[in-house]
Amino acid sequence: MVVESIIRVKESLKTPWQFLIATMIITFVSFLISFIIFKHDVGLYSVFLITIGLIPITFRLNKYAFKKSSRERPKSIISVFSYYKEIILAYASIFIGITTVLSILYMILPEEISIKTFQTQINEIKSIRGYFSFGGAFQTIFFNNIGVLMVCFAFSLIYGAGAVFILTWNASILSTAIGMTAKALGGMSALPLAVLVYFPHGSLEILAYFLGAIAGGIASNCIVKNVIDAKIFQAIAFLLLVGIFLLFLGALIETVSIVLG
Repeated sequence: MVVESIIRVKESLKTPWQFLIATMIITFVSFLISFIIFKHDVGLYSVFLITIGLIPITFRLNKYAFKKSSRERPKSIISVFSYYKEIILAYASIFIGITTVLSILYMILPEEISIKTFQTQINEIKSIRGYFSFGGAFQTIFFNNIGVLMVCFAFSLIYGAGAVFILTWNASILSTAIGMTAKALGGMSALPLAVLVYFPHGSLEILAYFLGAIAGGIASNCIVKNVIDAKIFQAIAFLLLVGIFLLFLGALIETVSIVLG
């Protein structure tokens, strides 16, 4: 595939901006194709096409994470970030690339077109806001996000690079929320402020999902290669435990923001 020949994962891990640029191109092209061909649900089909475009990259990232874990493992839960830093930065670059392009597209499209284009995402945002309005905010947010973490792990485990679909879907939801907020606050100039609205809790949640995707990818490679190694299983457990802790912090911050808001 063209993506595989352009992005050499092992070399690009030293320069995460390559993942960012490649993802932005894939996202824009996927949106453009969806806008031209799949006019009845551009937002959803964009997610599918972006996912297809990113699978070669994320598949190789998972293989690299497995090889890294088979050689050595994080010495503690805290060391997970330093040990998998380059892989986490690659996932972050991918997520930021999707979110940036879709947020800008939402902003520059006329209001009626952007609403129609991202209708699936808008409906999901309304559903989430209504769901969280029924009390028990912290518990609801925390367990909902743990569910997403487990889905990331499961998709990556079963499909190898499957978690990229969940990450892309979440990026599209976040992009739409940022775009809606920025438009409400005054337009393109309010985009940085709109990002800040979601950054405190959103960054922790997304980071947790990255860890779930990495853990699932490592587990998937273990099954494919028929590897049983206590070091690797411990690395997977560390990744998931750190992810759950991040979701706990994110739920606390989001609950406080809801109460104060």
